[in-house]
Amino acid sequence: MRRLLTLFLACTLPLAAECRLRIDLKAELTPFDTGIIEKSATWDFGRQSTIDDNAAAYTRAAAGIIYESVGERCRAYAFRGDTLFYRGYNAGRREKMLVESMVPVRTSALRAGEYFENGFHARGAIDVDFLTAESGSHRSEVAAEGTAIVHGDTLRNVVLLKETFNCIKYAAGDTLADRCGEREHTVIYRWLCREYVLPFAVQYVTDNGTDKLFVADRIQIADMPEGEIPSGDYDDEGSIQKCLESAYARNTTEGIEVGFAETASSRMPIELYLIDAGGNAYARSTGMLGEQCLLAIPHGLHGQYIIAVVLTERPRLNHKFMIGL
Repeated sequence: MRRLLTLFLACTLPLAAECRLRIDLKAELTPFDTGIIEKSATWDFGRQSTIDDNAAAYTRAAAGIIYESVGERCRAYAFRGDTLFYRGYNAGRREKMLVESMVPVRTSALRAGEYFENGFHARGAIDVDFLTAESGSHRSEVAAEGTAIVHGDTLRNVVLLKETFNCIKYAAGDTLADRCGEREHTVIYRWLCREYVLPFAVQYVTDNGTDKLFVADRIQIADMPEGEIPSGDYDDEGSIQKCLESAYARNTTEGIEVGFAETASSRMPIELYLIDAGGNAYARSTGMLGEQCLLAIPHGLHGQYIIAVVLTERPRLNHKFMIGL
């Protein structure tokens, strides 16, 4: 079967204006033994049994953001220059989590022995109303280099990336002493050819035994040349940030009414948060950039708080300002 390599070669087509890539990870296989996965120089995916030959997993890149949907969560990563950063995840429409500061994952060089290790803190919500948070450590490294055998094709110059999350999840309003929530340990292995942005295989390893390995069955890469990094910079970012910074708020009987003095160039979804100086979130709402939005005020809140307005698809574009309640 030669379609894997044939479609990889499609990467040499001219760069399209929207600069998008997508790889469907359609084959779910039995996971590799984690005890030897990093010690291998050759990974033969053909030796793993097929669990599902029509899985719904994928990894894609658009507008400088990489999305990876494997299992119950879709994780998001953003390119800044030649470095990829972790941004957060969602579980359908039920749960969302956004890190407060971007966590470095890898550079485009993918040097042997390269690693990043950082602590992180994230905030989110379950079913919109229940505010949650998570804190922990993150490590990402180039774990090995070698050869992969996929659908009978031999891919050389393959890099194995390993990303490890150790964190605890808790209610967003809890203090440090109250944080006795759910602990999570997740390891993500990704195989990719050095010249390409997206992996052709992903394996998730968790403590609860729900390990999953997904491999590309077909690759849909639209107009992306070799070695091209999807840019996170836009000609319209200046006008978007100007609109964000024009945000104002006033208290009403129904809640906090947030408006914009500037007009947005196009309809773009935003998220609004009411937080305190310690980063604790008390309310969340969604809306469209440039349009009036309403943020509910929880009963009993008084004093100085912060309203954060975040562009949903580009979280690094945001604005925060004070409001008195």
